[in-house]
Amino acid sequence: MNERKNILIAISLSFLVFLGWHTFFAPPPESRHASSERASPQESGKQKPVPKAPVKALPSPVPAKNFPSAPRVTIKAPQLEGSFSLRGERFDDISLKNFRKSVEKKSAPIPLLSVRAQESSSFIQFGWHAEAYAGGWPDEEAVWTASTTSLTPESPVTLTWKNAQGVTFERIVSIDRNFLITVRQRVHNHSEEALTVQPFACIEGQPSEDVKGQWVVHEGAVGFVNGRIEERNFEDLQKEGTVTFSGSGGWAGFTEKYWLVAFLTDATAQQQTTYRYLADKQRYTVETQGEKATVPIGGTAEAVYHFYIGAKDLQLLDGYEEQLGVKHFDLAIDFGCFYFLTRPLFYGLVYMKDMLGGHIGWCIIILTVLIKLLLFPLANKSYKAMSRMKKLQPKVQEIQQRYKEDKEKMSQELMALYKREHVNPVGGCLPQLFQFPVLFALYKVFLVSIDMRHASMWWINDLSAPDPLWITNAFGLIPWTPVEFLQIGIWPLLMGLTGLLQQKMSPPPGDPAQAKMLLMMPLMFTFMLAQLPAGLVMYWTWSNILSMLQQRLVMRAEERRQEREKV
Repeated sequence: MNERKNILIAISLSFLVFLGWHTFFAPPPESRHASSERASPQESGKQKPVPKAPVKALPSPVPAKNFPSAPRVTIKAPQLEGSFSLRGERFDDISLKNFRKSVEKKSAPIPLLSVRAQESSSFIQFGWHAEAYAGGWPDEEAVWTASTTSLTPESPVTLTWKNAQGVTFERIVSIDRNFLITVRQRVHNHSEEALTVQPFACIEGQPSEDVKGQWVVHEGAVGFVNGRIEERNFEDLQKEGTVTFSGSGGWAGFTEKYWLVAFLTDATAQQQTTYRYLADKQRYTVETQGEKATVPIGGTAEAVYHFYIGAKDLQLLDGYEEQLGVKHFDLAIDFGCFYFLTRPLFYGLVYMKDMLGGHIGWCIIILTVLIKLLLFPLANKSYKAMSRMKKLQPKVQEIQQRYKEDKEKMSQELMALYKREHVNPVGGCLPQLFQFPVLFALYKVFLVSIDMRHASMWWINDLSAPDPLWITNAFGLIPWTPVEFLQIGIWPLLMGLTGLLQQKMSPPPGDPAQAKMLLMMPLMFTFMLAQLPAGLVMYWTWSNILSMLQQRLVMRAEERRQEREKV
């Protein structure tokens, strides 16, 4: 009997550690490949990436000092703003128009691509490699001619560059109303010799200041290549240096908690994708190279790349997946190991948000009620078992007192008691264990959902951040900023109190030491979850309240049933 209780307590504590570990320690992430944690829902193979021949290094970036002097094309779109340089023709100044760095209205937009600061510059470049060609080729210093000075969803930009041998390079750049930029590049060979060309695209940059290195959310290189999801965090890339994958189509890029910069390739074309760490520059790249093509005299070669530069909105990712024919673009969001639960919960949250006009806080409350209704049968079994155990507590304590010197005899008598009364001693706990996957999935939803970011409700102005009102400084009345461990907000406090009340309603274990440990768990939850997103803590608090109501109703009904049986 004691062993079973110890096992249950160990499971509960392990669950607490899972939720709280990153809050206090945030260890450096270890190698976490998709074959073990984020395998594609439709792929079960264990194939490992096959190293290929060394990949040709892409051109070095233009120094940031050239940013103001080079001619530029302005980007004007509903979601994106910025410009790109005609010198070298690369995307190096793009910000998210409708997402800010902080909740302040005058806060700067989120810059996903920028070379204004060399130490944190990031950019996308693309073009052609030429094989055994002595003629001129557009490099980083080549200045392109633009058909217009502004790129909008209604007016694409055509760029041209021509060498002295009669080879014309053309790029048609278009942008949609969301986060997708499409580049259709062509080589028109009017020279006196055939050309062999190979298209490439490269994303180069460094982790932004928002990257925390937490293991609960993947941040770094990610892509769906060769029929599987492949991800490497920044520390992985420092250790491996270079890792290459080959296959047809797919997508790849850099991901952070809420943002994604990635290229999407032709679903039928063979590509070689490379994640690389440039140790000399302490920078990272994600590159792709297409198949070589021979351009005869008078002929034309063409390659198309799509670039997603924006927020990880699940509906948009799914839309582009269908529109462009790429597979599993939704896996740019770190759904975690419970993909089959997390994705439906994501969509449920988005659907309710649209229904309620964007009030995500109320969606959390509604989702809490729906989850409780879904798990109602399991919870009923648990509470009925608790009620029966509570009725047996006097007899259990009597046996424990009588045989306190003989543990083996005590266990035998207790098991005999449970058998006579038709009570399962772990019947109240086992149904709760089946709810853990749902809880883990919700944890992921609230942690990485872009809809939670900067969403407000009551005194909270960002549901993706910890509760800002701390009881330890009298909710801001005392001019003191406590250490992170003591930053206990209102919602974590309410969660702890409701958890304590719920624990009081449950029958205590026979062992006093275990009873004390269980009573300490709400306090542990209060401190360990205080730095988690307020939306998640709010869900947990409402879940506790609904659980207490359900537990009270079920246990009273069970007591009345037992009284009727006596009569």
